[in-house]
Amino acid sequence: MELSYFHIYHGDLLLNEEEYIINRIELDGRDFPTLDSFYEVFARKMNATAYFGYNLDALFDVLVDYDFERVDRFVWVVNHSADFLREESIEKKVAFYETLFDAANTAHVEPILAKIKSKAILYYFDFSQNIKEVLDRGFLIYQEI
Repeated sequence: MELSYFHIYHGDLLLNEEEYIINRIELDGRDFPTLDSFYEVFARKMNATAYFGYNLDALFDVLVDYDFERVDRFVWVVNHSADFLREESIEKKVAFYETLFDAANTAHVEPILAKIKSKAILYYFDFSQNIKEVLDRGFLIYQEI
């Protein structure tokens, strides 16, 4: 079964958090007009301020090196996604989402035995034409829920 990393949700988002141990980070897209503003908060939330390089390579590295020994799912929820990275060019937005996708693909750990839960990074964005346009432009797979 192919895992969708990007989800666009309509209305309230309810995640079944009882089945998995989840580290859930919620972001308000209005607070992140640029990548620099995002990196600042991301580094702090990930306890990586001492070594974070504030670029897409560093973002990838921190996501891939995330401690999946303690959690099954690392979930980002972005509300007001129409305003997320609103001051960045479409090319920078696409590069950002491609980095998220690549990190999720790299970090995804398939269970060896059926009894072991899979590990994954998942991204949820509330519905906006902006997010759909960027994901489509980058040919990134997403699921509307």
